[in-house]
Amino acid sequence: MSEICDACRKIAMYTVTIGDRDGLSMVVCEECTKKAWDEVKFKNWMIEVDDKVMDEAGVSVNDLPSCTFRPWFDEKLSPEEVAEMALGAAKWPGYDSDVGAR
Repeated sequence: MSEICDACRKIAMYTVTIGDRDGLSMVVCEECTKKAWDEVKFKNWMIEVDDKVMDEAGVSVNDLPSCTFRPWFDEKLSPEEVAEMALGAAKWPGYDSDVGAR
């Protein structure tokens, strides 16, 4: 039985069900599997970034001014590096706005 791909919304004869650490899952066709895994990895990485920001500043990344997190993920920066960069970009006390370092 064919299903609808959650990523591209096309009918797919062969699908893969993937999930993330929060127990969410999606049905994806073969073509969308890699893209879907990248999204799951990005979501999990963002959870780690948010945890680091919460540990450092007591706030969520959602409480900070918007940052372009996806390019930092694509550059393979660590959640620790990105947490400091996001706090720096927000001009959080104790963080350098140029590099995010204390």
